[in-house]
Amino acid sequence: MSENQSLIRKVFVSYAHTNEDHVEWVIDLATSLQADGIEVVLDQWDLREGQDANVFMEQMVTDESIDRILMVSDANYAAKADKREGGVGTESQIISAELYKQVGQTKFVAILRERDKDDQACLPVFYGSRIYIDMCDEESFSRNYERLVRHIFDKPLNVKPPLGKAPAFIISNGLSSVICIRSSRRFCDVLITGRGNPAAAFDQFAKDLVVDLEAHRMSLDRDAEESWPDDVLDSIEKMRPIRDALIDVVAITGSSVYESWLLPAIVALLEKTANFAKILTKPNAGIRAISQDNFRFFAQEAFLSVIGILICKRRYDLVNRLFCADYFIRDRHDEESINTERYDVFHDPAITLEEMCNQKLESKWISFTGNLIFKRATHPELPALQLIQADAISLLHGMQHHGQWPPTVSIHGRYHQRLPLFDSVVTTGNVGGLGEILGIDSVRGILDLLESDEMRHFYSGGRYWRTCYSDGSIFALEDLRSYR
Repeated sequence: MSENQSLIRKVFVSYAHTNEDHVEWVIDLATSLQADGIEVVLDQWDLREGQDANVFMEQMVTDESIDRILMVSDANYAAKADKREGGVGTESQIISAELYKQVGQTKFVAILRERDKDDQACLPVFYGSRIYIDMCDEESFSRNYERLVRHIFDKPLNVKPPLGKAPAFIISNGLSSVICIRSSRRFCDVLITGRGNPAAAFDQFAKDLVVDLEAHRMSLDRDAEESWPDDVLDSIEKMRPIRDALIDVVAITGSSVYESWLLPAIVALLEKTANFAKILTKPNAGIRAISQDNFRFFAQEAFLSVIGILICKRRYDLVNRLFCADYFIRDRHDEESINTERYDVFHDPAITLEEMCNQKLESKWISFTGNLIFKRATHPELPALQLIQADAISLLHGMQHHGQWPPTVSIHGRYHQRLPLFDSVVTTGNVGGLGEILGIDSVRGILDLLESDEMRHFYSGGRYWRTCYSDGSIFALEDLRSYR
């Protein structure tokens, strides 16, 4: 059967001959349906002189080749159907019996042409509370004609989406992060609908994120040291839904929020993630360094995710201000003391985890953390290349201001794979977003930074000589030199 043949539909129109205008309207409707590829059986076209009208109606209602019965219902039709008068009454007896037998049927559908003085639909009693198609006036006809055609072809406008997978926080064993996921959705709804206070909704998300992180605080068994790395990695994986919720929130924020509350709100949220990674080294506290490595990892991944997303959304001014912001972080040794830190506070290496994982896996990762962040780059809003770029730019900004941001994720960039912002400088000759982030107004200024003494050891030696930093290709260094 061809596709065109499979799309052929046949309908019968049941109606009352109320007056000439009504009959003419029915004929116009049937003509429109015919023009849209629907074969219409209508007494005005198919009932001939000498034929029994009642028998014709009865045959059409029971004919299995008819896909739909369209009941054009005005006050006259409803009255005749209820009183079982004339041809309408004959059809109604058959239709009502079919409706009662097949509760979930879609063959019979009422087209409403009239309402009573109380604005109630004029429909036969047997039709009950079933859904009808309103065509009482020209406006409703224009609005619902497509709906009728789609109903006849079984092609509804609103199609139920396919069933997705259960959320990660449901599939994964153990702890969940339902709270911040729900508040992230509420925040997105506030921005989309315009109903509610975005700043308050963001603040609530940040509070819920803290609650969820607190649920992942670890207490490792002193006598099971060999399982510590697996325990930490398992905790990191279980925090993935929290990270994804954070990315969702920052992504929609970066696209639509330009109010002054945004910068301090993001700073405050990031401060919360860093504070989780601080260990209080009190005597007999019983907290080992590795037991906080899940939070150290999360803080770094969260910061890079925020920077990466905002660069994707071209919020270069906001990225620059996050690099230059002061972050108030509790002291590692005294919880009553608060230190003022720069963004490199989020690069608090999970040294114990790095050493134990490299030893256990017999791997030689320059940065196990960087490799793990790279492999976890699964969010559709934030591809791995954007995380690599965020890490590389964090390194450069640190070099400008005597900060410490050794590369982690970015060492997994491919040789000769230029980062988007650097590629833009090469192709346009303008510093663009990269210049705005770094506070540099010329290509020569960017080149001076890339060729500074602080950066040279990344290209010529040290632990990075076998990475994409070894030849400067990650920064398109050779191409930028043509602008000297």
